[in-house]
Order: sequence, then C-alpha cells, then structure tokens
Amino acid sequence: MEREAIDAAWNEVIDRRVAEIVSRKANLVDGREAHAQVRAEIAALRQ
Repeated sequence: MEREAIDAAWNEVIDRRVAEIVSRKANLVDGREAHAQVRAEIAALRQ
C-alpha cells in the first residue's frame, strides 16, 4: 500500500471519530478511569 493510501485511510478514520465525538455518539471515558476499569477486568479474569 502506498503511503498516500495509508494516510487517506487514516484521515477517514480520524474524520469519522471526530464526527462521532462532535455528534456525541461516542462515549468518552477519562483515561485514568479506563485504565482502572481494564485493570479490574484483568484482575477478575485471574481469579
């Protein structure tokens, strides 16, 4: 894949994600909260 095609694909992803955020379709989570949730899920799997 050429660099231009890769960049174009990423630009489409970025545009879609920004649109989801602006339209409030995306559920944004604080980074610390997300890490804590993942750590809790991993800890539960280990038990």
